[in-house]
Amino acid sequence: MADDAEKRTETAEMDHLVRELTHEIRNPLNALGIHLRLLSEDARRLPPEQSGGMLDRLDILQRQAFQLKELLDDFLRYASRTTPRLEPSDPRDAVMEVLDFVEPEALENNVCVETDWQAGALTIPLDKGLFKQAVLNIIMNAFKAMPEGGKLKIGVVTRDGIFLLSISDTGRGMPPECAERLFEPSFSASPGGGSGLGLAITSRIVREHGGRIEVASEPGKGTCFTISLPIGT
Repeated sequence: MADDAEKRTETAEMDHLVRELTHEIRNPLNALGIHLRLLSEDARRLPPEQSGGMLDRLDILQRQAFQLKELLDDFLRYASRTTPRLEPSDPRDAVMEVLDFVEPEALENNVCVETDWQAGALTIPLDKGLFKQAVLNIIMNAFKAMPEGGKLKIGVVTRDGIFLLSISDTGRGMPPECAERLFEPSFSASPGGGSGLGLAITSRIVREHGGRIEVASEPGKGTCFTISLPIGT
């Protein structure tokens, strides 16, 4: 018992340290992003012969700062072990809220979104905020897999007391050896890199809801994620 209490104390201390360190890094990172943006605005006011390659270099720095902020946010979400607060919810409402949120990006990236809902009442025990984060991570991953546009299809059915959500894209797909590692925290299948934490966070959220997540993919033919959650009583 004493060992268990000591481990819980150490875990709590580590969680606190992670949050403090993340906060200390985020503040100067935000300041860096702001000043890089201001420098870019100043550089745009200069005549082309004076600005030279300054704008291109500032653009690279801004993108790198943004990627660092995304990595930091992903790490904090992964390190924070939040117990789901389950309440009876219609998961379709959560999915639609995510689709509304990403609609501008879908239009910008020439991605056509299709939904195929099962009709009728549907209520499952759900932490709506965490579930939306899980769905958003999958959809953003799909957008990255379709840099030239494509189709994103969302399907919802229930079967034998299980809620099934499928999210498929017509992107580049991936070989089996990549699909097998997709939910590992340190692995990223994106050609542009990335933290590799987004889908690991999604997997953990699904597990904490008592569910499972699977992926089927084939190079050149797209990827399909399927989330299975118990409907409960």
